[in-house]
Amino acid sequence: MRTIFLLPLLLVLPVAGCRMLAPPEYDFPKFSELSPAPEPYLDIINKRYPANFKMYHRVVLTVGGRQMDFTGCLEVRDREIFRGVAFGELGGKFLEFKTVDGYPEIIWSPSGINRNALTNGMLIDLKNIYCGQTNSAKLFRRRNVLYYGMEGCITEFIDGKMLPAKMLFMRGGRIIRQVQCKEYAAFPGWKLLLPKLIVVENYLWDYRVEIELLKFEKLENSLRKK
Repeated sequence: MRTIFLLPLLLVLPVAGCRMLAPPEYDFPKFSELSPAPEPYLDIINKRYPANFKMYHRVVLTVGGRQMDFTGCLEVRDREIFRGVAFGELGGKFLEFKTVDGYPEIIWSPSGINRNALTNGMLIDLKNIYCGQTNSAKLFRRRNVLYYGMEGCITEFIDGKMLPAKMLFMRGGRIIRQVQCKEYAAFPGWKLLLPKLIVVENYLWDYRVEIELLKFEKLENSLRKK
């Protein structure tokens, strides 16, 4: 069972030893080649998912040359607040987290885990994928590629379709995270196609995560006080 490798895998996340992943090269355009992106592109990025939803996933984490399989449940509220829990192959809970007002917080994890690797690595990945918000004043386009500023996020769309295929997140002129969205499909209760498979390569923490969407549920109730 791969579950026995959970603690070594999570413990190795903060260690900057021999790196498995190398950031991809990218040919950045000149600012003069860009034009303001039309409003539909902004909605595609900000409203791909509803404001309130719950998802169930199968997740494969690869770090330090080893793989860990687990299942997870993620709940997003108001596009800002989310909770999540992860279970090992034998069904035992090994991670629970939440984000309130934009700040990730670990509710429970095994003792000995460096929580900095979780909050500044995996939880930030999830927040950017499922809760990210883009300002239209900083959104530009060149053909089927969107640029959120020149130090933010680059989103490549599938040719001829309004479906994000790849997102590159930048910091200090370097690519720190690549997110690939694959196998778009319809899910009951929601109007837009959603990727059944998301692959994240995090170059800061040197890990790869494959997130397979098993079940999607749109939630009606907001947590905001009216």
